[in-house]
Amino acid sequence: MRLRSLALAIATSSASVLALAAPIDTQLASVQLWLDKNRPDLAELALDKALLIAPTNAQALLLRVQLAYSADQPNQANAAIATLVKAHPNSSALAQAQAYRRLSSGDGRDFATAEIMARTGRGEAAVVMARRVFPKGPPGGDLSLRYYRLLASVPAYWATATDGLAQLVRDNPGQQRYREALNDMLSSPEGERRAEAAAELKRRNDPFVIARETALRDLQNDQTGRAEKALLALQKQRGNDAATLAGLGRIRMREGRHAEAVELFSQALKANNPDLRSELQSLKRTATFWASLASARKTRDTISLDEALKATSKALALQPHQADALNLRAQLLAEQGNKAGAEAAWKEALRFTPGHEGSLSNYLSWLAQEGRVAEARALLVEAGDRPELRETLARVKAGQLRDEADALVEKGDFAAAEKRLRLAQHEAPNDPWLAFDLAKVLQRQQRGDEGDAVMAPFANLKDGSSAYAYALFASSQDRFDDAEAALAAVPESELNESIVRYADELRLRRQLQILADAKSLSERQAAFVQAERLSQDDPDASAQVAKILIQRPDAKLPNGVEWMRERQANADPQASNIDWQFALADVLIAGNDPAGATATLAPYTKSRQSLTNAQNSRLGGLQVDSFLGRGEMAEAAGDHAQAFQWFAQASEFEGRPVGNPNALSVEVEFAKTATERALTRNQKRLDGYVHTGLIYREKSGTDGISTTRVTEIPTEIYWPIGYRGHFIGHIDQVSIDAGTLPTNLRDQAQFGQVLAKSPTGITPVSQSADGIALGVGFETDNYRFDLGTTPLGFAVTSWVGGLRYSDADATHYKSMELFRRPVQSSLLSYAGTRDPASGRVWGGVVRTGASFRFSNSVNGRTRAIGGRAAVLTGTSVATNEELRLSVSQSHDVIDRRDTQVNAGLGLTYWHFTKDLSEFSFGHGGYYSPQQYLSLDFPVRWTGRWKDYAYLLEPSVGLSWATSKDSPYHPTDAALQALAVANASANPILPNPIYAGGGGGVSMSYSLQGALEKRVAPNWFIGTGFRIDRAEFYSPNVLQLYLRYEIKPKRGLVEYPPRLLRTYADF
Repeated sequence: MRLRSLALAIATSSASVLALAAPIDTQLASVQLWLDKNRPDLAELALDKALLIAPTNAQALLLRVQLAYSADQPNQANAAIATLVKAHPNSSALAQAQAYRRLSSGDGRDFATAEIMARTGRGEAAVVMARRVFPKGPPGGDLSLRYYRLLASVPAYWATATDGLAQLVRDNPGQQRYREALNDMLSSPEGERRAEAAAELKRRNDPFVIARETALRDLQNDQTGRAEKALLALQKQRGNDAATLAGLGRIRMREGRHAEAVELFSQALKANNPDLRSELQSLKRTATFWASLASARKTRDTISLDEALKATSKALALQPHQADALNLRAQLLAEQGNKAGAEAAWKEALRFTPGHEGSLSNYLSWLAQEGRVAEARALLVEAGDRPELRETLARVKAGQLRDEADALVEKGDFAAAEKRLRLAQHEAPNDPWLAFDLAKVLQRQQRGDEGDAVMAPFANLKDGSSAYAYALFASSQDRFDDAEAALAAVPESELNESIVRYADELRLRRQLQILADAKSLSERQAAFVQAERLSQDDPDASAQVAKILIQRPDAKLPNGVEWMRERQANADPQASNIDWQFALADVLIAGNDPAGATATLAPYTKSRQSLTNAQNSRLGGLQVDSFLGRGEMAEAAGDHAQAFQWFAQASEFEGRPVGNPNALSVEVEFAKTATERALTRNQKRLDGYVHTGLIYREKSGTDGISTTRVTEIPTEIYWPIGYRGHFIGHIDQVSIDAGTLPTNLRDQAQFGQVLAKSPTGITPVSQSADGIALGVGFETDNYRFDLGTTPLGFAVTSWVGGLRYSDADATHYKSMELFRRPVQSSLLSYAGTRDPASGRVWGGVVRTGASFRFSNSVNGRTRAIGGRAAVLTGTSVATNEELRLSVSQSHDVIDRRDTQVNAGLGLTYWHFTKDLSEFSFGHGGYYSPQQYLSLDFPVRWTGRWKDYAYLLEPSVGLSWATSKDSPYHPTDAALQALAVANASANPILPNPIYAGGGGGVSMSYSLQGALEKRVAPNWFIGTGFRIDRAEFYSPNVLQLYLRYEIKPKRGLVEYPPRLLRTYADF
């Protein structure tokens, strides 16, 4: 449909039409087409392209406002209104847009009520209410149509209504529905009464026949406007004159108002003029055919498909093989699910009219949607053998492929979209906007050089469309010189308002960028001089300059606020002082002086009735920004409660008063405006939860010694303490089972003091521990403090805790921590145990030290470095020292709203001064090589689906480690000597030295996964697992959990899943 509109536009335009008129008119026609078909989603796509071609087109911006409010997207609507304010400050489009904004609130309900009252016989009261809604009259467009229809319900206002509708028709000659409304009103009993009176007056003064023939000659000479005016006047004189009615019917047919034409021809036939009967009958059949098609299209969107099909049947009864009617019938049947009927209708249309572009395009699209791509391609090949269709087919193919690419881009499948666009470009190699779409897809795949190559052929073309497309692409890459050069080469005859305005905007943007980013002071000074000149008479552009001076101040450049004050004071007296004052207020807000902005706006706040709609809209936006600025300053000062009050005032000013703060959503996707985002950020501080569940860990080894089976039931409480921070509480029940010591003497000798004190062996004993870990803490924006114990009830219990500082912004993260944490590697390291040979307790290792982490994330790439240094101590365990360093880099392979895939690599280095990995007395039972180096390649896939969040993270790695020899009893030389003597006396017993070694490369892999479901707004359940496999190391972890959220979570679920953690994992 888009291509057909383009073809028709090119065919009918003259050489004097500006270069981009056809593209923007085509796109706006496409928007209206999809709106008429009740397809706002496709209308949105067409409107996006229209705004890309002409970002400040008034009609396109008005459509954006209408679509945004109908979709409950006030943020988009406000952005479009802001652009209208700047680009078309006194336009009808702006007035209509502001009216739609008012109607999105209480005024809309009042106006709807008034319309109902008018239809139910309470016209006088309806008029009063409507005039209260529109005290200065309607703003134009569809709102004016509704307003005048309402006035016409009261005879006293009938003349005002018809005059208003007539003016609306004159202002909008291409809008058929306005003409229909006027004709309906004029054809009403009241209208006929008035028309007959006027006709009688005309008959007394003008020769009727002479005037009619003059009008018909004008019509024959394509002077339609003049002819219509005369014929309408003649119709009022003699409403039943056949020739006059026939002339008006021809005009209505030219305008596409076929139903009116049918009525006019029918009236003419009733006049029983034998000279015109045959001609009138033929004209009536033709008009009836097209009226039936129009009725079918309208009925399709407003009543039912069945009624629409009846209308197409009526049309086809008059012209059985007409392609437009068959194409529409096929579409209706396809929508009904009648695939066979639809396909038959398309085939018949193409059989009688092989080159019918609409039928071919729709049939091809339908075949593709049905998965019959091979048939669609075969149809194209078959049709392509006809030379007269080649150009049409090329457009159809390119359009179909572009539509497929648009759908793929929406899904985030840029590689597939690229393939479609390359095929489309093969069909239409000279289409600059097709090349633009392909270049943008390549750019989104980080293949900017290839995108440049695609657009390069259009760089030196001098037609406006090619230059504009190239300039848009080049400026999106900050290549302002190339963009300006392309536009500068366009001949004056090819220029239009959009190109000229964009060229000026480019020059200013380039200077603003230099002013904001250049390191050299001389460059910044030169850019400021140019920006000052380019923004001389523009208050908003001047505000942009001032804001950059505020954001990046320099003693050798003017102060942004003072410069703006001076510029406002010296502005052209003929310019609007209000606009300069508003721009100054905007700068004061940027300069952290919202109170000054409020004072600047105060005179206008008190006299809002004297302001235009556009000025009132701008004033309201600035007042909201002032409230937000005060709230942000309060937040920066740490007064979040006061910040909430300012944000709430801003929300109330926007028409959304805040009732119960606890009912406010804390989901980011619900925040559509700056005010909502501020409130969301503020209320996020009051979020909290209670998290509990079951965690099971196991690690294989030697029973009674290194085997570890841990069952934990942790409960974490994360509770807000006003705006100050969150209380953290942990109560973790922990049970550890290592099994029973083996009966084998050689294995027993490697545990505790058995080799030194009981070389003949001991009775096997079980190794287990139960306890409850307690921890409390407090967390603020940047600090977290906690203090607690290892599980009470273990053989060894220690105080643990930490103090962490962290900070983050959009691209950087840093943290530093002082800590004392338990080592959970084994029962010995975590709980401690009693030596069966001596009765002494040893173990319970804690790690005391400091750690850090820094990361940077830009354009989907994250680089990080981290490390820690610690001393490891335990009861009767040798003191050890540890150093760890790690670096990593990862890249977002897929980054969509609902799923992310990230891949990277990490390099890790460990160093321990002693190897205390074993389980004899004095060792700690934790892995502690002297040197360890690993290279890992993780892939992380996380996302959400409906109420589920999921995570899957596989990883493979290579590692290298070395260890030194270590005695059985590193803390007691006498005990070590006994062990040596006993081992020498019995060859079955092991040598009491753990041999070091290593140096070889080994491979490892791991897999982690999690799944979480929201079962109610406040309740979540989930499960997670982790499997690690390496040489001599194969732990498994499984958990099930339940979480209660203080605030309900009604939006999209957050991801990745939030796994349960224990206090030992802090």
